[in-house]
Amino acid sequence: MSVLVLPGRPAAPPPLTCDPEAVDRFGRDLELSSGDLDDLGTDAATALLRVPDWDSEAGGEFHRSVGEIGDEADAMSLALRHVGRRVREHSDTLRTLVRERDGLVDAVVEIDHALTELAARVVPIEQLPAVQAEADDLGRRIQRLKTEIDAWAERARAEDAEMAAAFRALTTLGQVRGRYGGQPDPADAARARMPHGDPAAIREWWDSLTEEERHALIHADPDLIGNTDGIPAQVRDQANRIALDRDLSYWGTLAEQGLLTRQEQKWFDNAQAALDALAIADAHEGPFGERPGGYLLAYDPAAFGGDGAVAVALGDVDTADNVSVSVPGLTSNMQSIAGNVQGDLANLYGAAAFADPDATTASVMWIGYDAPDGMEIPRVAFEGMARAGGEHLADFLDGLRASRADEVDRANLTVIGHSYGSTTTGYALSQYDVDVDRAVFIGSPGLGGGVNHVSDLSVPAGEVFVGTNSLDPVGGLGDKGWVNKGTLFGLGLGRDPSEDRFEATRFQAEDPGKHSLVPGPIAMHTSYYDPNTESLANMASLVTGQGVLTEAAHKYDPLFGGPKDPERGREATELHTHRDGPEDQRAFGVRR
Repeated sequence: MSVLVLPGRPAAPPPLTCDPEAVDRFGRDLELSSGDLDDLGTDAATALLRVPDWDSEAGGEFHRSVGEIGDEADAMSLALRHVGRRVREHSDTLRTLVRERDGLVDAVVEIDHALTELAARVVPIEQLPAVQAEADDLGRRIQRLKTEIDAWAERARAEDAEMAAAFRALTTLGQVRGRYGGQPDPADAARARMPHGDPAAIREWWDSLTEEERHALIHADPDLIGNTDGIPAQVRDQANRIALDRDLSYWGTLAEQGLLTRQEQKWFDNAQAALDALAIADAHEGPFGERPGGYLLAYDPAAFGGDGAVAVALGDVDTADNVSVSVPGLTSNMQSIAGNVQGDLANLYGAAAFADPDATTASVMWIGYDAPDGMEIPRVAFEGMARAGGEHLADFLDGLRASRADEVDRANLTVIGHSYGSTTTGYALSQYDVDVDRAVFIGSPGLGGGVNHVSDLSVPAGEVFVGTNSLDPVGGLGDKGWVNKGTLFGLGLGRDPSEDRFEATRFQAEDPGKHSLVPGPIAMHTSYYDPNTESLANMASLVTGQGVLTEAAHKYDPLFGGPKDPERGREATELHTHRDGPEDQRAFGVRR
């Protein structure tokens, strides 16, 4: 009597209980602590430099003890940086092991199911050889699977042993001193070779560094790396998040103890605003369900007397096809970044991604200058803050160009200045040779006293665009026609870029509520990024390189009667700038 011989059922891989995310957080905490110790070592060295010739018994004791503290801090900083990096590598390995185990479990279930089916089959005698061949094939698969499971288990054991050994090697101060005492910090030599001022030179310097030097700099000096133009965006984001975590931890502890000064409270509030903005950006979902990710491209909560400096992006500016940089105006500071990201930035990103679904998109909200706010609001009538901000903006835009790994893979780069931010942008593009593909100005009171024509801007011919709601009170402040007071006694922001003499391309930007008593004239100045508006649809079409959707006639100033705006009597048209749901197939910009 012939018998079907079945192989034994496969054994499941050993259990793996772990939390890779918690391990990663622990590694980040270790790296964060390494930065604190690095600062302590620097402070100790600075203290010794300040009292080099204290020649007494007390002076000798001071130098000995402070020098010892500094040396130990430097050694412990290197040790924690090393272990922290190893812990984060461990978290990546754990994620891989978990993923591999899931695949092995699926294979076990599949083979087990095949065996069950084979055992339940009624096999005629003449088919027995063929069915036995199936069973033998399953047996070989089970043996190969066992080999894979054994290899996986060995990798898991080896990783666990290596991680434990890394900790055992640095559990005492003596071990730390023996391994890292007196060793130079790779960050110091790399920082000493760092050029200044030129984003292109910065990028070359960064590319010349070793992985060890880069890692050391990111954790030893995150403020420097995160705010230096020309450094790749992902690196700046990593460094700035480290600095943000550090600040939130430090000031949060002081807040719990009731020890925050008024100034520190303002810095702490700025840091929390940056955290909120990042949370919004990280969770943002684009029009097609994509997650572009958030990037913290600038972070300085103490800048500009406590107003702060910050830049947040939706999407990777170093890889996206279409990149836009929005520069807001009056009252903008670090406290407003979360609202700007959730509103204007998200709306522009979504409209641009919807307008050009075949391209990748990145949109930046840049508050890297001191915009008039609070007691400074009267200064909005003067161009001094815009002039200073223009230099910062020019550096940032140059940095975006330089940070691309491949110069051939250029982004389609558009800068958008709103309100006083348009004046700042005007200075960046008139006083500096900035390489942008186009400039867009919305609600502009003027682009600066020396900017009277599109030819005054370092922008390609035909690539200067203006959108001004005819009832926008700020957009009507610029000089027109024969009136050209410029910046008389420092007052005024220059010509109106939406007039005919300026020769920019004007696009339609009327608000659907322009003739309503509510929301009123101020809302006419703040609605340019609102969904389904003429202005947002035109801006999205521009930042994707598709040109203006709907042009508008220029303002003009006849000999008599004062300036005229042909848009004033026209009703706004609603344009389509986003999907209402997955089933929405309407084209971008189609009138409804």
